[in-house]
Amino acid sequence: MKNIIIVTTLLTFYTLNIFSQEIKNRLFFYGGFQSTDIQIDETNQDNLNLSTKISTNPKTGLSFEHYISDKSGVSFNIGYSNLTKYFIYKLDKFSQDSLLAKNLNWNEEIRIPNDQHYLSFGLSFVYKLLDKEKSKLSLIAGGHFRYAVFDDTYSSSNMFYENEEDFSQAIGPKSYETFSTYKKVTINPNFTLRYERKSKFNNSYGLSITFNAPLIKNYEGQIHILPENDDLKSSFQYYSRGGFLGINLFYGIGFVANK
Repeated sequence: MKNIIIVTTLLTFYTLNIFSQEIKNRLFFYGGFQSTDIQIDETNQDNLNLSTKISTNPKTGLSFEHYISDKSGVSFNIGYSNLTKYFIYKLDKFSQDSLLAKNLNWNEEIRIPNDQHYLSFGLSFVYKLLDKEKSKLSLIAGGHFRYAVFDDTYSSSNMFYENEEDFSQAIGPKSYETFSTYKKVTINPNFTLRYERKSKFNNSYGLSITFNAPLIKNYEGQIHILPENDDLKSSFQYYSRGGFLGINLFYGIGFVANK
């Protein structure tokens, strides 16, 4: 019984000692979603038929922070994300009627060669705007490096099919072709507003909103619609500057300073 009391006392003292020490480092595990933008070259006269559809895709990563004062610190993060983008090409009513007369339906979605897979790295400055007993609000600003991982820069496919129930029954020659040119590595400014709720053992959890400024082109390319059909064919230029808006949930683990 005496030994149990001694062990319990030591554990209590150790726990209180941890809570009394200054937290100098944090490791964050985060996951969320992000959405990016893509533009069509406005000099193309056929743009009335073409629009874009951008999916909001998942991302995940790790972030390590070291605090150099009570209010500020530095952050390094690494993550993975992918962004799926589609073009929508609408045929005029006469062309749609011609296809329907042949019992054909038109698939409006055009896909860029691959989903855009990225490894990202960030180096940022962290400043605590609010630091209360149970909650914390931080502003994080810095550079966001992105490395593009992809397998192909060209794709082609058919855009019409026999009926809505059977997409595999595509007929006819190629209906669109896309060609993309990627930058392997890009860097853009990145800003994050993070809200934390403190939990037990110097840990925290919360929500963050990230904005990546669209300054540098990540890729650009061309789309050729119905290249085999002289009456309907058209071509477009497109590009993306790589900016995105993301929302993350995270869990952070705090580490006490070394004495």
